[in-house]
Amino acid sequence: MKDNKVRRNAKQLLSLTNFIQTEFEAFIPTFEYHWNRYYNCFTLKGKPREQISYNRKMSRIPMSVI
Repeated sequence: MKDNKVRRNAKQLLSLTNFIQTEFEAFIPTFEYHWNRYYNCFTLKGKPREQISYNRKMSRIPMSVI
């Protein structure tokens, strides 16, 4: 299902979301903000995300010259 196609069809948008187009467009930024905050911390199954750290083989510690 393409979201742009659904947005252009007012009847289908109302059927799927229960919002008219102007309400839906106003809702998107708030939903996107909260979704990104949730998705950064949790997986789609609701489990906490694990932070993965990568050690670079070629990383160097800067040495100051005295």
